[in-house]
Amino acid sequence: MSHHEILNSIEVPVWIFDVEHSNIAWANKCAIEFWNANSLTELQSRDLSNDMSDNVHLRLRQFLTDCDQSQRTIYDEWTIYPNNVPKTMRMAFSKYSLNDGRAALLVQILDKEIDATPSALHSMQALLHTSAMISVFDANLNLIYANPAARNTFGKKNLTLSSYIANDTTLTNILKRFEAEGSYSGELIVNTQFGQCWHAVNIQTSPNPVNAGRTFLISATDVTEKRRVQQAAIDQAYTDPLTDLPNRPALVDEIKKRISNQPHDAFTLIFFNIDRFKLVNDTLGYAMGDALLIGLAKLLKQVAGKDNLVTRLNGDEFVLLLNYTDPRKLEQTVSKILRRTHVPMKIDDYRLRLSPRIGVSTYPKHGKDDTTLLQHAEVAMHTAKKLACCYKYFNFDMGQANKDRLLLEADLVEAIAADQFELYYQPKVDANNFNVVELEALIRWQHPTRGLVSPLDFIPIAEETGMILDIGEWVIKQAMYDQSRWEKLGFEISVAVNISPKQFTSPDFLNRLRTSLANSECTPHRLNVEITESSLIGEEQNVQYILNQLSEDGIRISIDDFGTGYSNLVNLHKYPIHCLKIDRAFLKEDHDVALLTTILQMGKIMNMTVVAEGVETVEQINWLRDHHCDQLQGYFFSKPISYDATLEYLRNYRHTDQKTAIAA
Repeated sequence: MSHHEILNSIEVPVWIFDVEHSNIAWANKCAIEFWNANSLTELQSRDLSNDMSDNVHLRLRQFLTDCDQSQRTIYDEWTIYPNNVPKTMRMAFSKYSLNDGRAALLVQILDKEIDATPSALHSMQALLHTSAMISVFDANLNLIYANPAARNTFGKKNLTLSSYIANDTTLTNILKRFEAEGSYSGELIVNTQFGQCWHAVNIQTSPNPVNAGRTFLISATDVTEKRRVQQAAIDQAYTDPLTDLPNRPALVDEIKKRISNQPHDAFTLIFFNIDRFKLVNDTLGYAMGDALLIGLAKLLKQVAGKDNLVTRLNGDEFVLLLNYTDPRKLEQTVSKILRRTHVPMKIDDYRLRLSPRIGVSTYPKHGKDDTTLLQHAEVAMHTAKKLACCYKYFNFDMGQANKDRLLLEADLVEAIAADQFELYYQPKVDANNFNVVELEALIRWQHPTRGLVSPLDFIPIAEETGMILDIGEWVIKQAMYDQSRWEKLGFEISVAVNISPKQFTSPDFLNRLRTSLANSECTPHRLNVEITESSLIGEEQNVQYILNQLSEDGIRISIDDFGTGYSNLVNLHKYPIHCLKIDRAFLKEDHDVALLTTILQMGKIMNMTVVAEGVETVEQINWLRDHHCDQLQGYFFSKPISYDATLEYLRNYRHTDQKTAIAA
């Protein structure tokens, strides 16, 4: 007797379901009647895929795979729809081989139709069709039920709760929390047949309907993509895009974690900065500057090693977080950084020599929170920069100096608003006839409680904070006003004003200067702007344009403190420079006389007026006159004095008295 004859003799519905084609390949008489079919041929012609969801088809494929691999029969309750009439039955599924060799499911109805309520039917359908992963584990944490979505996720290996949850510690913590609170909700890493994923899990307890024991009912949804997007956002927020190093927020978080989790473990911060890095950007371009920073990041990571953290805060500022504070080991690390950065870095056709400045602070000696530790490391770095040394360890005297600086910065804001500045003037005299030809405007700050504050103390702060723009504009306006007053009193004399590099490169510098000229009675040829050599280090076309415009307006242009900057005399021929001011350092006894002589000679060859600063003795005057210096400025003639004192000086000054004094 054939298989079909045997099955046909069975008094319960039996059919063979072709899972691949979603149709019934064969059915016995009871099954044909069960499906309300006219004949086997008519039943075989039905395409059951039209009323079958993807989840149902997936579950049938899982049944087929399970039956094929384990050679077992699967028992389950299903609701089917012969002629659109729902029938809920308990069924048995087993493997059956078709004539063409493919595997199909042999389906058998086990019981009469279950008298299920609509609510129960809907619940059953929801379990079958939902994308949520519903599973039940017994008291021993073994899997006893999984809906199609869960079975597709678990695969064959994750048949216990301990194999499903990736971390044993996580499972232990979940069970402890479950016992304390009666439930658990959270996102955790789980094992699936597709690898480790993130699932949002809710765990409840429920009675086992078979043996009345306790079961764990788990509902889970896959949140791996959400976690991936979140992690990408976190990585972006905590990573420097240029160097791929952790950034400031990442460093702050790491410091806070260490202090919180290991409060007794000491560590060190090394604050690293490159002296004059801006020069690279301004002269060679930002692409070259970026390449330098990328190379530096790799170098610092190599020096620090994999057990320590290297971060980039901003610009050329890096911070190394080291897991030790041993003085000898720190000294070795700092020395290694200095040795490595001393070797010129080759980028394209350039060999760039770095001048690092390093500040060091340690936890808990120099601070017990992230803000204090970073501030103190930075203070030490700035102290090293100020003293022109390679590195400094923080001490609390530095901290007090930093607090004083912050207070002075706050007072400087008030000084601008309250008009606490005034101009002092220092004369320049003609080296041949000793007539006063120009007065240089020098700013002074009359602080209400500190008294007279030196420009050496507040100008660097103004430069760093950008307040120099407002201060510089005030100087220009006041100097022009004072010059016009002298002229009305009969003194045909020019005024010189110092222009900071930041002021010179500001986008509206020319417009502001021209507006001030238009609003004053100062004529352009009575104005001399003094810029430093570093102001010429920038975008060449922009520098050329500004200087040409000034010169065309009739304004004289001087290079201040010549010989201390980065440019050289030969390059100055490109620009309309009228005057060179030789830095006072060249007049010291131990300075190179040959170099000073060369500067004087080349200045004359290029038809520039040459001014010597810091003139204090008759010997200096006679030497400078013998070497054809054009103008002299210094304490021999006058220190900087107030406007009223300047006016008195001009009224009483006699050039013949100066000649007599020098001749004597």
